[in-house]
Amino acid sequence: MRRKTTYLLLLLLLPLCLHAQDSKTFLQTFVQKMSAQPVQFTFSFEYENLAQQIKESYEGTALCNSKQFRVLTAKVEVYCDGTTKWVYNVDVDEVMLFPASEAYDITDNPLLYIQQHVDDFKYKPTVQRKVEKGKSVLQLDMFPKDKNAAYISIGLTVDAATYYPVAIRYNLKDGQRYTVNVSAFDDKLAAKNSAFSFPKHKYPTAEVVDLR
Repeated sequence: MRRKTTYLLLLLLLPLCLHAQDSKTFLQTFVQKMSAQPVQFTFSFEYENLAQQIKESYEGTALCNSKQFRVLTAKVEVYCDGTTKWVYNVDVDEVMLFPASEAYDITDNPLLYIQQHVDDFKYKPTVQRKVEKGKSVLQLDMFPKDKNAAYISIGLTVDAATYYPVAIRYNLKDGQRYTVNVSAFDDKLAAKNSAFSFPKHKYPTAEVVDLR
């Protein structure tokens, strides 16, 4: 009886073992997949401040090409051509100019952020597989090796079949949380350099604040 119970237990666990994936392989595959540039995706961005009980969300599109990126939402438009970064506030018709940074924030270019910091995380040996909204996904929670990092963890969820990103969750020490939910993803397109520069002709009345 005991031998039969053990046999049944192994049969139940076998599918889980077959679907288990090494975390390093998972990250290497994801980074390689994201190296196909440029990529464009539609997203919803959620911001939560647990301490102050604040929750905000908005939708937008992003176009990323290595060190260049463009993020468009109803309230803020961000352009970066690799040298200059423009942040346009739609409500006040103001554009602020900054020097482009070599280190990217996850709220600007989350895909490049993970690529740049892939060796700076620690994580469990295997990736979690589950089903979300009828889709098979792989999820890995990554924790910073640097104890002085501003965040506690980054959760990366990808489509198990394509490795396209599904969600990126960024948890800060002070209770703030950023979540990028990706609803559509395209890595088979072309983009001109002009797509990453602020289109001055579209906003002739915009006040310019140059902080370079």
